[in-house]
Amino acid sequence: MGAPTRARYLRRKNAATTVGMAVLIGVLLSVMGGLSVGGFYATGTWANPPVIIQELVKGPREFSGLYVAGIVTVAVALAALIVGGWLLLRKLAPRSSWVDAAARHMATAKEVKSLSAKSALADNRKMKCQAEGWPGFELGKIIPTSQPLYANAELVGLIFAGPRAGKSASYAVPFILESPGAVIVTENKRFLTDATRDVRAKNGGNIWVFDPQRIVGEKPTWWWNPLSMVHDAASAWTLADTFAKAEMESVGEKGFQFFELRATQLLRGFFLAAAVKGLPLSTVQAWISDRDVREPEAIAILNETRHVEVLNQLASIFSPDSLPERSGVFSTAQIMTECLTNQEISRWVNPAEGDVVASPEVQGSVYGGRPHFNPAEFVRGKDTLYSLSKDSAGGGRALVTAMAVAVLEAAVEYATECPGGRLPVPLAAILDEAANVCRWSKLPKEYSHFGSRGILVATILQSYSQGESVWGEKGMEALYQAANWILYLGGNKPGPFLSKTSEAVGDYYYTTPGSPGSKNSPRGPEQEHRDRIFDVAELAALPKGRGILITGQNRAALVKSTPWMWTKHEEAVKASLHAHDPQAERTISDAEAEADAVRRNPDMTPVAAA
Repeated sequence: MGAPTRARYLRRKNAATTVGMAVLIGVLLSVMGGLSVGGFYATGTWANPPVIIQELVKGPREFSGLYVAGIVTVAVALAALIVGGWLLLRKLAPRSSWVDAAARHMATAKEVKSLSAKSALADNRKMKCQAEGWPGFELGKIIPTSQPLYANAELVGLIFAGPRAGKSASYAVPFILESPGAVIVTENKRFLTDATRDVRAKNGGNIWVFDPQRIVGEKPTWWWNPLSMVHDAASAWTLADTFAKAEMESVGEKGFQFFELRATQLLRGFFLAAAVKGLPLSTVQAWISDRDVREPEAIAILNETRHVEVLNQLASIFSPDSLPERSGVFSTAQIMTECLTNQEISRWVNPAEGDVVASPEVQGSVYGGRPHFNPAEFVRGKDTLYSLSKDSAGGGRALVTAMAVAVLEAAVEYATECPGGRLPVPLAAILDEAANVCRWSKLPKEYSHFGSRGILVATILQSYSQGESVWGEKGMEALYQAANWILYLGGNKPGPFLSKTSEAVGDYYYTTPGSPGSKNSPRGPEQEHRDRIFDVAELAALPKGRGILITGQNRAALVKSTPWMWTKHEEAVKASLHAHDPQAERTISDAEAEADAVRRNPDMTPVAAA
């Protein structure tokens, strides 16, 4: 039996005894006090209850209705006092959840002092972080002292939260608003964009909303050329692999199937050739649509470069010996790049009339026309990028992933130029719904490296198994182990992940009375027991507003979260929602209703110690 369940069991077990004792004491006080009041009603003078009882029994007093009235008066007054005091106590006492009983067996504020604001600020100063006074992301307030815990400027993390578990309101929004530098956000809905864009704009920097599937209805007043991230064979492979994996069920290391591998090689050759020549992505799409061309333009372009390996791979696809397989290779490549056939999506990644594409072959050439998103400039400032896509094949998730990769790689490149090899002001990457819209195969490998560069990545998943479906079993385990902090906010059903979390939280010990003994045998000694602090069922039922925080070299902590409605940003977020969300009133009222439900949760009553 887990600690929270045992505490609730003991509380309920002792409730009958407590109520019985309270009733007995109340009756005694009512009778004794009522006799004094009744005596005053009868004689006009006060007397002690024992004296009144003696005089009623032996005389000269006679029992009358006045004594009954006195008892009733005291009983009513006593009941009113008890009920009023109980209501006042409920209102003034700190609210606690039924799971808070577990906190006495978990990490204390002293044990996780490395996560305190003081320690986080000291760590940031040692790292030469230029975000003055910023301790890092708040991970929650530890139970029961409510001391906030922070992830400093080199810690990356994972959040596991089921639907409506509070991940956006209590973590994604505050992370975005409190970040001191550039921020990239991925999502498949509109809430984070609507809620934070105006607040971020007031703090300086430009707002970039990449909305190829019209989730928020943003118009393509700017554009981004994915080929701008291609500089050599390796970066061309990164972009090709991104398109390939976006349409695959898993991006884990299972290895490519034949046609997937050859299609990815085809895309790499086309991407590299177009980038070298300064051609737009629409040209690549035209090449992919023409499988029967005898003299591909891409081969002619690469033939004039030093990229021999890529040239040879591309040429082999077009060789006569490869004719039987070419149809399958091109069909696979067309599936991988299906999003580029969508005209709405295409407008965001291809030049419009008046736009100019920079060409590496022309010295000093620059982009012209609509503003062009430049990741290298983005990571040096305080801009905010919202990258939105629906979680469906053929949608914009390949481009959302590619854009995130471009930003993160630009941040790493910039960090290598900075003192200490880290960004002077951390960049935040809030990858909400990462398994659906940011399916980067290298994320598990790069995760811990980002923290050392001052790139603070928070990957938000609905469940551990969702991550496994994308990165595979080994990839998800690598991501889990690379994270410096892990938050579980509830909303998951029993399974291996909750068993893993239960094990990470650890065990607690408690004693129960021994055998009562008898006339011929002594009372038995107390029995010591060992159980999980949180069992799987309790973790599955974790209430909103509570989280399990697991960090390196610390015991697990029980924390409470703070939604944006309870922060200094409340009014600014509401204003941003009113400006951009067509259903702002409903969004705000739903958020406030959820917060109030947490406050008024009938299970959130003071918990007796186990």
